[in-house]
Amino acid sequence: TMARLDRISVPTYVLHGDSDELVPPAASAPLEKLDNVTRVMWPGLRHECMNEPEKDQVIAGVREWILSQL
Repeated sequence: TMARLDRISVPTYVLHGDSDELVPPAASAPLEKLDNVTRVMWPGLRHECMNEPEKDQVIAGVREWILSQL
């Protein structure tokens, strides 16, 4: 995947919990360098950010980003 990051040509939203123990937050860090990628780190959240108690905030963030892309 990392070898083909330059092939991402559409606006992309990446969310990652900074307490994710399944996929280290460093794994999504290279995506942040791409102009068309928005990477959001959620403090204290784990792997399934949309299943955390803060899910309403996470979903609102995704919604806001989508609306900003329209």
